[in-house]
Amino acid sequence: MAPILSIRRNDMLRIRGTVSLSAVSVWEEITDKNGQTCVKSCRSGFVLKRRNDRCLVITLSEGLITAKGLSAERKIFVRDVHGSTFEGSAVYDSENKSNLAAVVVHGLNNTPVADVLWSETEAKQGDAVVHVGTFNEDKTQLNFSSGMVGLIKHTTKYKNRRFARFAHGCSQKLYLAGAPVFNLKSQLVGLNFSQKKDKDLFFAMKLAQIKAEFQIIFGRDIEEGINRIIGLVSSPTTKKRKLQ
Repeated sequence: MAPILSIRRNDMLRIRGTVSLSAVSVWEEITDKNGQTCVKSCRSGFVLKRRNDRCLVITLSEGLITAKGLSAERKIFVRDVHGSTFEGSAVYDSENKSNLAAVVVHGLNNTPVADVLWSETEAKQGDAVVHVGTFNEDKTQLNFSSGMVGLIKHTTKYKNRRFARFAHGCSQKLYLAGAPVFNLKSQLVGLNFSQKKDKDLFFAMKLAQIKAEFQIIFGRDIEEGINRIIGLVSSPTTKKRKLQ
């Protein structure tokens, strides 16, 4: 089991100040025939690319709706660490093979949101890391915790594909589905996708795996695919709002 690590308070404050610009929570809202709205499919994610008043958020694909499935009853929302909330449009690869989904968000204007910083190297065993997850009690509210990387040569199978992952520890009080994992330089080193049941042991995709998923979603020329998706997806009807 990867041990839980508490890093120095000053380090946590520094990292939090940097990564909070690129960490978000993502969820789906469903309104039933009686007009009652419930929150589902809560998870975290990170801002891959910002362009003017819109950005592209990356999160886990499982459980989210596609752009084709959007309707008045089912909507996707993205919330930053300051509580500003925006409606988004989810984009998948055409054959739904990727473990990741991209969510295009409009109407950012002066909202302090920035591209995530990427590490040039993969996480190593024993590295201290910071996670940006959501509270179990309120899975739309972001919070930060620290941990340590354990085994790094794990593989897992999903959607008939085997991919690379690493294990790390974190408090069970956080819900880490789709949560970005950062090193002490505030750089992205992974994205969480699963937790060992009833344990403080989590599993995250390595950087190489995230980039492999990007090629499925965006095509071989990742940058071109990102620009195309940001430009093509139309704005949802719901504008910026604050959760009550």
